[in-house]
Amino acid sequence: MSAPPLSPPRGQRFLVLKTRRVGATETLILRELTRGSIAVRHEWTDWDAAAACGCDTSQRFAFESLIKLAVWPLRVARRAAR
Repeated sequence: MSAPPLSPPRGQRFLVLKTRRVGATETLILRELTRGSIAVRHEWTDWDAAAACGCDTSQRFAFESLIKLAVWPLRVARRAAR
């Protein structure tokens, strides 16, 4: 059975290029190998924006580590000035 050319692909994975909101509808722009880019309504997918952007808590930096990283160039500059 052949699917219509504009039907959403099922069971495939695509790279999300960007999100766009048209009116009240959120749309994902996807990279598809044979057709180029395609637009699919967000509710037709199982895409999770938090996981896709790297916002997973296992990949977050600790606040203290970020402070140490920000202060590090100042410490190096002070040592070089001595």
